[in-house]
Order: sequence, then C-alpha cells, then structure tokens
Amino acid sequence: MQADSARRSGAALVLAASMSGPIVAHAIDAREQAVADIEFLIRHNWHLVEAHTSKGEPLPVLTPTGNEEMTLRFERSLLRVTGCRGFSEDFFLIEGRIVHWTPEPATSTMILPCSGRPFQMDEAMAVVLKGDPSYRLVPSTDGIERPQLELESPADMIVVFKGEPTAETRYGGPGDTIYFDIAPRTVRCSVPDQPACACLQVRELFEPKAGTYRPGHDEIGLGNAGPWQMLCDDIEGLDPAELRDRGLYLRLRRFRDPSATGAAFRYVTFGR
Repeated sequence: MQADSARRSGAALVLAASMSGPIVAHAIDAREQAVADIEFLIRHNWHLVEAHTSKGEPLPVLTPTGNEEMTLRFERSLLRVTGCRGFSEDFFLIEGRIVHWTPEPATSTMILPCSGRPFQMDEAMAVVLKGDPSYRLVPSTDGIERPQLELESPADMIVVFKGEPTAETRYGGPGDTIYFDIAPRTVRCSVPDQPACACLQVRELFEPKAGTYRPGHDEIGLGNAGPWQMLCDDIEGLDPAELRDRGLYLRLRRFRDPSATGAAFRYVTFGR
C-alpha cells in the first residue's frame, strides 16, 4: 500500500513538472535532492551499526555481534545487501524514501549455506526495505568522512549505518580490472622505503578462463600469465589467512595511487 502511494507521489511529481509556479520549483528541488543523495550513497559502502525503535528500544536482530556484518551498496537503480546470504533490490528515491520497484521478493545472491542469527538479520533487513523506509543522511562531525545513514520503516524499525568511502571515491576513478595468481606463502623481500617486507608472490593473468584453472599450476585454461612479482603492499580486502597454503586466483581492481610515495598502484578486492 505504501509502495503504491509512493509511486502515485512519483506520478504527481511528473505532473507537477508540467505545471507552473511554486509546485514546479518544489518538484525540481525534490528531484535534484534525490539525484544528489543517490550520488552520495553510491560513493560509500554503508556498514550496519545498530537498530532501535522510535522509543530508543534496541532491536537485537539488526545489531551485529562478534563477526556478523551487513553492508549496503548502492548503484544507480540497484541496492545490494551483503550479509549472510545477500540480496539485491531495484529502487528509486522519492520524497525522502527508498522505494522498491516491484512487489517480487528480493533477488538472493546466496552462495554459502545461511542459517541462525545471520539469516534472521537478512530477513529483518528485507522487511525494512520492503516497507519503503524513509532515509536520513547525517554528515560527519569529526573531520573524518564517516557519514551516517538512518533507515526508518513503517514497522517502527530504525536501522543505522556508518558510511565508508568506496575505493572509487578514495582513488578518484573506477580502476582497472585485473586477475592475479597469488602464491600460498609470503616471502621476505626488500623494496624501496621498506627494506624488510613480507611480500606476496603474484603474477598477472591475461584472458583467464573461469572454471578451468587451479591456482599455482600452468594448465590449460590459465591464459597468458605474466612473470612472478613481489608485492609488498597489502591487497585491500584480502585476509592473508584465506591463502591457507593453497594460493588464490582473484579478480581485483587496480587503482593508481594519487599519493604514491611507494607503490604507484593499490589493489582492492571487489566490493570494497
């Protein structure tokens, strides 16, 4: 019902834009504000912090504990929720609300089994988004770009997220997509400005064929591989424990570092 109302409001804005006087100005201002908000939302990854009711009562089901995480990532008309199973919603912004396009269930991106509390978090977040929640953006006050996003659903659920600039925002562009073969173990190496470093052994892969390659082996399907290199700088988003003596084959983004005093490039996993 609320989604239908919001969509009727959207139609009203279109009608207002064809009229004259203050109504037109209001419609244009609302549209410009929505565009500005989308641009701002896209420039950040939004990490779940906590949830509560309008009376301040905590909502444990949407308050992370331990290693639980949930992140919202906005694209032009798609909202991705990264949690236990993950899902995505088509959306648009109108009059301070996040409105989903269709009544169909959210599209799940689940790869691994998901159950228990993490699954309940995902389900609760899906309920919030299906209610076409109102949103509020709160700028940083400490000089660090950590804005806050608050979603309030008609079911009296207020969910709070902290924003972190995306890699594109921090490095000033989309970067290049590359593929790395990463050896299982780090080695001691020496690079300028860092005489003692635990380096990753990496080589770039060209034209890799998914599903036919085993990390660390020159087999059919590998594509053309560059020479092994020493990488002293961390790959952002990669936990070294993931190597687990078996190596990795990763799709990464490579950014030129505008403040490069050491390495000219920074490497970032997708989703950061």
